[in-house]
Amino acid sequence: MPDNLPEPDLNLRIRQANHNGSSSAHDALINSKAHEHHDIILLQEPYINVLGKVSASSKWRVVYPSSHLSLQEKIRAVILVNANLSTNTWHQVDITDSNDIAAVQIEGPFGTVTVINIYNDQNHARTLVRADMALSDIHDGISALPQPHDHYLVWAGDFNRHHPRWDEERNHQLFTARALDDAQFLIDILDEHNLDMALPKDVPTLEFMRTKNWTRPDNVFCSPNVIDILIKCTTVPEQRGAGTDHVPIDTVLSLPVTRTAPAVSYNFRVTDWDEFEDVLVAKLTTLPPPDRIQNECDFHHRVTKLSTSLAETIEQVVPKSKPSPYTKRWWSKDLERLRKAKNRLNTTSYRF
Repeated sequence: MPDNLPEPDLNLRIRQANHNGSSSAHDALINSKAHEHHDIILLQEPYINVLGKVSASSKWRVVYPSSHLSLQEKIRAVILVNANLSTNTWHQVDITDSNDIAAVQIEGPFGTVTVINIYNDQNHARTLVRADMALSDIHDGISALPQPHDHYLVWAGDFNRHHPRWDEERNHQLFTARALDDAQFLIDILDEHNLDMALPKDVPTLEFMRTKNWTRPDNVFCSPNVIDILIKCTTVPEQRGAGTDHVPIDTVLSLPVTRTAPAVSYNFRVTDWDEFEDVLVAKLTTLPPPDRIQNECDFHHRVTKLSTSLAETIEQVVPKSKPSPYTKRWWSKDLERLRKAKNRLNTTSYRF
């Protein structure tokens, strides 16, 4: 397939993570190969730099809450969309009056999938109220379409609510009367919009720094038809970010999304120029001997022949470039080895 033409992929890959404002966790994410494994990353409590922005490499496009320029509140929910996803197939969903909600819609032959990222403050329910209104607006918008339309909904994030419906029974100390009332409001929203829980019950997502107790404030909810195409929804404790107490959650849906193939680049710095010259001379000797150019058509014909010889030589001799996914110049093989060792220790810690 020619470079940069859309190519279909059978799975939509979503990761959600809470960074607790950690710059180390954020740097590790954007300087990793996450773009090779995920189409959408839902960040809660992201690291905000001195410019009030979320840093990202060229591999990602950042989707902020719709009102982030007009509200003075801290941004606590953003979405990173893989730059390989065709911009003709997705757009931001406008959800105003909150810096704790961000959403995107992806369209394809399957219909439309809406992905909503939320950070819900544990001290109030204003964000849940706004999310409830947004869910109603999204459903109304889909229903108003002139043709029947398949719509899939994924609502994920840090809900900061504890309930036996998703938490482990051993955490009964969390199930106070107030906590259960707060969680019941969330459950009422889920029931109203007919949303199911994708992440299985009793899967913890957060380790308290002091007590080392594991709980479940993060969750993934979805429309019933998503369950039919759900390949997996599970935590990834080995990739927990530095300075964070949450573990990432990976959700994979069987949906054919459109991606663009990466552009091929060549590493001219390591080219063997003696070999390049030999190959180019051999190709040029196959061309007709030089003589006077008679007309414009003759000129363009000879330029095309010369350009073709150069292009074929580059393709044959110049090695393909494999740019490092890491944007930091100080990154080394030793640091990569230490990162893998840290991930293995994360897995062991989570297991025990």
